[in-house]
Amino acid sequence: MKDPRSDKQAFRKFLRVGGMVNEDFHRQDTPCSFYYKGMDGKTYILCIGPGGVWMILDENGNPITQPDTTVEHPCPPEYLKGLELSYTSVATLAIAEGKARDSTDTYDIIVTSPLTAVLPGDLDTGSEGSDTWYAVYVIGDTSDVNSPDSLISESFTSPTLPAGYNVFRRIGVARNDGSSDLIPFLQRDDSLTRRYWWRDEAGIFEVLSGGTDAAFTPVDLSVFMPPVSDDAILRVDAGDMTYVHLRPTGSTVTDPIKQYGPGTKSPGPLMVQVEMPTNSSQSIDYHVSGGGKKGQDDASITVEGFYDEL
Repeated sequence: MKDPRSDKQAFRKFLRVGGMVNEDFHRQDTPCSFYYKGMDGKTYILCIGPGGVWMILDENGNPITQPDTTVEHPCPPEYLKGLELSYTSVATLAIAEGKARDSTDTYDIIVTSPLTAVLPGDLDTGSEGSDTWYAVYVIGDTSDVNSPDSLISESFTSPTLPAGYNVFRRIGVARNDGSSDLIPFLQRDDSLTRRYWWRDEAGIFEVLSGGTDAAFTPVDLSVFMPPVSDDAILRVDAGDMTYVHLRPTGSTVTDPIKQYGPGTKSPGPLMVQVEMPTNSSQSIDYHVSGGGKKGQDDASITVEGFYDEL
């Protein structure tokens, strides 16, 4: 008997009907036919029709040629698509159209037109601070009385929802500076993992300048990495004839894989972009080695961006 999953074209069609398919295939009494429950709650049958072609039938045995596009099928578990976050101004963020399961993975939040999120206007509670990380959410109403909306909160797990809303999903982060202005950024990718790139002068994001420590020393990245991230995108500048050694703070490895620099055989400074894991407090350790000239055996580290797991 041919497994329907071995026929890619038929199986892709099979997956589309009802939105999401349960992977549990049940054989019918008739040869080479299977039934399944779609995420829309209906029963569908996959069987071999005339000429050996796979067919999809409804529960009454009627052929289905196209999925029912009039029904909004539920999103798969933990789903997040679209809802990209972007910087608009010193007080405003934009949220693109998209869909997401809520934080309890029970309800769908479907945004059909772009949203804006404004500080302090869309802050859930209290007043806007400065030099503060904020979580950005889409919120929904399971009774469908209120349309999906945006919300900003200092809480990354439990925002205070306004009246009429009872579900939420975090879709990004933002930070303001000492003047309470949002710091410009770019967010890339539209799935569960999103990259952020800072969009201001590089010197603003420098967390180590001219470091010369010969023993591993912590470097705090938390000013430019949110508390939910542990994967940094760094620029490392190594001085003349210098190696820069990096590891997450808390590691006891003495010879880490993350080593960068021209070294003693290739004199001259080096600048390199590095993806670097941190500890849960957004901290890494560094030290330098080599034999550069005085004042040149040093290292500088700049946070260019980070990854956010949603």
